[in-house]
Amino acid sequence: MSTDSITKLYLYVKGVDASQTNEMRVLIVQKIFQDAEIAELAADSISLIIDKEYGGLKNFCFVSLPYPLANKAIQLLNESVTPEGYELSVSIAKPKNTIKPFNRSGGNSGGGNGGYSGNRDRDNNGGGYSRNGGGNNNSGGNGNGSYGKYQDRY
Repeated sequence: MSTDSITKLYLYVKGVDASQTNEMRVLIVQKIFQDAEIAELAADSISLIIDKEYGGLKNFCFVSLPYPLANKAIQLLNESVTPEGYELSVSIAKPKNTIKPFNRSGGNSGGGNGGYSGNRDRDNNGGGYSRNGGGNNNSGGNGNGSYGKYQDRY
């Protein structure tokens, strides 16, 4: 059975030195897999990841391998240390749509730079505005500059 007819998996490989050039990182990943006697990787089977915000390289990549070799790579390389001293984390890559997006907001309704939440209980407590940000569904935030039940005193 040829390797072309075998299902290929993408591996997530974390721990690749991000300070190297693209070409050097490809060579490093190829050498890691070759030294572990897993496979001789073609350069096009390695996908380097570039940070969209900063333009620099991330410290991980994706490697495409036939199923049996992918399992071997996980067993041999996961939690191993590269010659440069980086610990590798090797696992089957998850589809992009299953990765939970990173939430950069400061709260659900308080917001990163403060905000008003008008939720009040029966004693007229809660809610308010916070100049310092934070907060959640029930309040605008706590701390300096937070207005709540006694907001008319300020």
